[in-house]
Order: sequence, then C-alpha cells, then structure tokens
Amino acid sequence: MLHQLQRRLRALATMSCLASAAMLLAGCTFFGRQEPPTYVSAERGSIKDWDVQVTRSQPAPKIVKTARTSPQPKPQAKPKVDAAGGPDLAGCGSNSECLARLKALVEDPKRSWIGQPHSPVEYANGTRLFAYRALRTRLTCDELVRALDDIAAAARTFRAPVPGVAPDRVARVRALNAEVEAELRAERAARCRG
Repeated sequence: MLHQLQRRLRALATMSCLASAAMLLAGCTFFGRQEPPTYVSAERGSIKDWDVQVTRSQPAPKIVKTARTSPQPKPQAKPKVDAAGGPDLAGCGSNSECLARLKALVEDPKRSWIGQPHSPVEYANGTRLFAYRALRTRLTCDELVRALDDIAAAARTFRAPVPGVAPDRVARVRALNAEVEAELRAERAARCRG
C-alpha cells in the first residue's frame, strides 16, 4: 500500500513539474515588450523573442482538389534529432515548439541528450533546464552527475556576455540554472553515494 502511495506521489510530482514548466514557458507571453515589435502578428511576442526577431513564414496556399478522396490521417510530427541522437535543441520559435521540445526530452527513453554540450543560444531557451527539473526523480545517479556537469558548463558559459543572447536573458538563464542545479544536487545527495 505504501509502495502504491509512493508511486502515485511520484507521478503527481512529475505531472506538477511538467505543469509548472508549461506555465513558466507560457508565462513568457505575459510580459509586454519595451519597444513596439518590428513585425505585425496577431500573437504577442514572448520574452525569448526580445533579443532576436523571428521571421515567420507565410502559410502555404490552399490547393483545391477536384476529385473526392478519403481523408488521409495526418502524420504526427516527430521532434528533430541532433547528431548525438537526442532531440534537437536549437532555439524555439514559439511556446508550442518549446513545449514540444520539452515533451520530447522528457519522453526520450535513452536520454542521450543529458550531458551533451550545446551552444549558448540553445541553452538560453531553458528547455533543457526544465527537462532536468521534470526528470529529477527519474534520473539515475550517473545521469544526475552528467546533468550537473552540463549545468556547471552552462553556468561557466553565462558568466560573461554571450553573443546572440540579450543580457537580461542571460541573467534569467543564470537564475534558472542555479535553481535547477540546487534541486539536482539535493536529489543526488538524497539518493546517490559520493
């Protein structure tokens, strides 16, 4: 009975972490811009768009079919995969893309992305940090060590100005980095030896 209760609590904790991450990523759209946007869009820009304007492509023209065919099921979009075998972590263009990347990282059974180095711009979107936070209780001790090494490398990168990343964004990344590092260190201390 206790084991069943522990499993339910872990599942609840994981879901709450994912919900928190989704709310934090969605919260980016809450903050307004200091300057008017240079593009016209029905959507509000998010914090991650402050330093780089995203070029939005026009939708493809509609093609009218004359013959009736049975509807084909839409293929589900697979997350991009990088050379290391994990999901591609380049900058997200929208909150839905960031959430899709977060989901791909969390659901990756191999977790080969843990500890793999990425560019500062890729670290700056925060998706890896939210994935570490969501997976915290499910990571093995070795994965916790690699994740902590990855976070430490990112922290060293963001100590100085980073080309392509706005200074206020660097400050936010450093703060989130410190929070997630503390959480992973506590998890490692509670479960792992040495």
